[in-house]
This record gives sequence, structure tokens and C-alpha cells, in this order.
Amino acid sequence: SQALALLETRLAAEGKALHFQLFRIYVIDPTRDDRSPPSRKELAERFGIKPHDVDNYLRYTRKCAREILARLARDYLDPSGDVDGEVSFLLGGS
Repeated sequence: SQALALLETRLAAEGKALHFQLFRIYVIDPTRDDRSPPSRKELAERFGIKPHDVDNYLRYTRKCAREILARLARDYLDPSGDVDGEVSFLLGGS
């Protein structure tokens, strides 16, 4: 999707390609494959980082994803549209 491509490009430009890779493995792939994600501990071990780093990288990536979705929603909604509501809806109410 456009949002994921923009997210990946943004994070790569920031030198945070690992952030996107973790997000893909933890959030996107399990959703597409209808399976449970690996644990954060497993990801930390796999990539040689600490579990709290996994948490921080995922948190940052979600923040960036929300910003990108908000920008895209603004482009598609009329000026009086509820951008926050649309982004919340797209993210499953989170």
C-alpha cells in the first residue's frame, strides 16, 4: 500500500531500516498470514538487540505510520473531515 511504501522510505531515509523490518515481521506479516507474531524477545535475539529496543523501535514506527496515515487521510477527506477518527478507524480503533 501507499502508506507502507511511504513508511519504509521515510525510515530508510532516517537510517532506521531495522525499525521497518521489525514492524513488518511483528505487525504486517502476521496480519497477512493470519498467524501470531514472534515475541519481542525472539526478535531481539534474532537481530542482536535488547527487548526494550524492539519496543522502542516499534513505538517509533507506529508513530510514523500514524503521521503518514493522517497526511494521506487529509488528502482524501474534505476539509471538515475527521482525520483523527479516520486514522483511528484504519488502525483498528487504536
